[in-house]
Amino acid sequence: MAAANSINESGAQGLANFDGTATFSTTALVQHAIPVGATASTVTNLAIGSTGQVLQANTTADPTWSTATYPSTVALNAILYGSALNVVSGLAPTNRAVLASTSGGLPSWKALTDGQIVIGSSSAQPAAATITAGAGISITNGSNSITIAASTGGYTWSDASGAFSPLKENGYFITATSTATLPAAPANGDTIKFFVDTTQI
Repeated sequence: MAAANSINESGAQGLANFDGTATFSTTALVQHAIPVGATASTVTNLAIGSTGQVLQANTTADPTWSTATYPSTVALNAILYGSALNVVSGLAPTNRAVLASTSGGLPSWKALTDGQIVIGSSSAQPAAATITAGAGISITNGSNSITIAASTGGYTWSDASGAFSPLKENGYFITATSTATLPAAPANGDTIKFFVDTTQI
């Protein structure tokens, strides 16, 4: 038995004991293995893990190596994700982007320019795109903004009855029997609206 505050070694390459009151059953060191306490007075070696595995604690048992493997380095702002079964990888960052997934569920970044939004699809990967203006609509894309406006002025509405000559891009509430004489030389796209507000035409 070792004296108090002494070091007690057993056998070649044995594990040293720093206990001054009791001795430990020592075990031969294994290259690259991690020694752990097996009982209150014995020491053993953990199995050697594979590259990329991390050591995980267990409440009532020896630590074990993770099944998943992890990268040894990760880029600044990268996101860790499961790139394959039990393989954790880093997704490289992309500036000014949103996170979407492929049809196979893998995450990917979608970089956005002025006025773009993410548009979904039931059969393909979401895409970054601008919205399309319809007839009579204008769209102006800016930094963090989308402005939607009518490209033509709004209609001016007025009551009409009897004989009258309606003007293009105007609307008329027909309040009594009326006769409208349309412009003699309309241009393609000219519009006049009528709303019959009477039982007579």
